[in-house]
Amino acid sequence: MDFSKEWSVKNSQDRSALIKQFVSNPRLNNGVDFLNIVLAPHGWGVYASNGRNFKYAVFGRDSLVVADDLITTHKELVHDIIIMLAKLQGHTINQDTEEEPGKIHHEFRSLSFDGVNIPDYSLGILNNLQRIWGNEGSHTMIYYGSYDATPLYARLVSKYVSIYGDSILSENYIGTDEETHSIKDSLKNALKWIINKLDESSLGLLEYKRMNPHGIENQAWKDSRTGYLRADGSLPDFNKGIASIEIQGYVYDALIGASRIFNEESNSWLALAGYISKKVIDWYYMEDVGYFAQALDFDDKDKRQQINTLTSNGALLLNSQLLFDLSPSERDFYVKKIADMILSEEFMTDAGIRSRAIRHESIPGFIDYHGSYTVWHKETNEIAKGLRLHNFTLQASDLEKKIIDSIVKAGEFSEFLYVDIDNKVWYDRLEAIHYFSLRSPGGNLPIPEPGQAWSISAFYRICLNQGQ
Repeated sequence: MDFSKEWSVKNSQDRSALIKQFVSNPRLNNGVDFLNIVLAPHGWGVYASNGRNFKYAVFGRDSLVVADDLITTHKELVHDIIIMLAKLQGHTINQDTEEEPGKIHHEFRSLSFDGVNIPDYSLGILNNLQRIWGNEGSHTMIYYGSYDATPLYARLVSKYVSIYGDSILSENYIGTDEETHSIKDSLKNALKWIINKLDESSLGLLEYKRMNPHGIENQAWKDSRTGYLRADGSLPDFNKGIASIEIQGYVYDALIGASRIFNEESNSWLALAGYISKKVIDWYYMEDVGYFAQALDFDDKDKRQQINTLTSNGALLLNSQLLFDLSPSERDFYVKKIADMILSEEFMTDAGIRSRAIRHESIPGFIDYHGSYTVWHKETNEIAKGLRLHNFTLQASDLEKKIIDSIVKAGEFSEFLYVDIDNKVWYDRLEAIHYFSLRSPGGNLPIPEPGQAWSISAFYRICLNQGQ
């Protein structure tokens, strides 16, 4: 039986009961594996979702988030994800696809998987993306417009080695250049890409900036056009470079992790990590609100400035070693400031953490993908992991309970949930779309994808590890 098809035809009550049964005793799951909803064939890892938009798409970022969630419980899947990402890693420079040597891909699509052709609706998406992102006329589409995937990949490989040993580093694969490489080569190339980007930056940080004028503008996890806004609702200048705060945390982790594997480079990488840590504290922290800016960008005179809108991005810094490695007094100060803000009414809902604070609910003038009305299980889960890292155990448990309760009530592993300003959670996505369409005239109201891979992995992490 194809569980992914079976899942899609069950009604929400049936799905809710199935999820609730698993939650009550995850070790006795009656043969149900919710990962089968998104499992891709023969080593491709996971599709991003079971919905029409992402069913036959393998995303670098999504795969890495899933792997990080499941690293202690699904060793074989995480191994496959690492190998898959290495196989698709960039080897040349291509303006259209935004490929660069060492860069981890953003999105991969193919005419067929395991010899089975994709459906017509997915073929239409593939063909359209090829026209704007390259590979037109070929059997595949590989687009590299992501700046967080590469440091996340380096962090994952280092973490995998620390848990399971370094044998994976000697494993070989055939890359997109049709040459044989090892995972050790792949990790080194990823680090070279990161360091080259740091060298190119006038800030010495990892700034994203698209190569293809039709490429994704925000090449971080909040990759919608309005994912990064100023408090007045205006857009940053996408052509000048944007240094998102959570990406600096990922880079820090990548450098620290890789320094334990490559001793000959450790001193220079540790020095770089120290520089990044200092600049995050010096440049991102906003004294007036006691919280970290979402990103840095440049004004019309190319002067560094903060994108000072209050967003959940600042709290993602908790799920990094960057703050953990500060002096105890500094760490306690900044961690408490983040916790106070992210657990306040500005962000907290019955479903988890809002993407943007309530005070900004009027921007950008419509309800958007990463705005004040959306709560993502993926991000709430990462913030919960960060709170645990800093011993905010009760607060982390509360967020994890909200994730599980929301998934049970929805009967679905939704991409995100809509939550109104009065804290009403809309668990049925179609009811939400109907309601919020009346509230957001003229806006292209995003429809949450069902069966989202990183929502499933968040659910598994919490259930199988009892929140650890």
